[in-house]
Amino acid sequence: MDAEIKGYIFDFDGTLADSLPGIHASWAITFTRLGLTPPTYDAVRRAIGPTRDEYLRMLLGDNAPRFQEEALKIFKEVYKKDTIFQTVLYDGIKELISELNKRGMKLAIASNKPHKQLLTLTDYLFGKDSPFDPVLGPETVAKGKPEPDMFLACAEAWKIAPSNVVVVGDTPLDMEAGKRAGMRRIAVRWGYGDNDALDRCFPDFNALKASDVSIWNAPR
Repeated sequence: MDAEIKGYIFDFDGTLADSLPGIHASWAITFTRLGLTPPTYDAVRRAIGPTRDEYLRMLLGDNAPRFQEEALKIFKEVYKKDTIFQTVLYDGIKELISELNKRGMKLAIASNKPHKQLLTLTDYLFGKDSPFDPVLGPETVAKGKPEPDMFLACAEAWKIAPSNVVVVGDTPLDMEAGKRAGMRRIAVRWGYGDNDALDRCFPDFNALKASDVSIWNAPR
């Protein structure tokens, strides 16, 4: 018999919230200050998700060794000051989280996004009394996604088995980390992930809209 669902772990960028406009604007300013040609919107979208070094390599390409640290410093300053609050929740997310919370589900956020940014945006979008606990970034564990460290840390904090947990994300990184953690996996199709790549991950369920997440239950 399959395990009962007791908790949901959500990715952030591309799953709960559309942060791409602010991220792209910040990188455009950063590249201009460095004398580089700004990245396209699609280039930034494709780079969202991996851990820091891979993310910067994807954006900077051959310029990464020379500009990586300076670019990251400028980006963080610009993003924090000017563009972080361009982030908005996807349609139906507030209702989804409210519904799961009413059911008594454990809720967490686990993202490769820098932890301080993640905490700021969680408070901004969901309020200081948000139901997410814990909220984890890659700095809070040994390794970020696709390693399962953040997901397993959530299950441990909740004192429930990984098999009772569902991972909700928009990229193969989320699906792979969920698989390694021994958790169920819902692939959302409104985010930044490539749909063909998500298909190859064989998720347990595909959500086309936020309400789909709340109506799915693992077979029992």
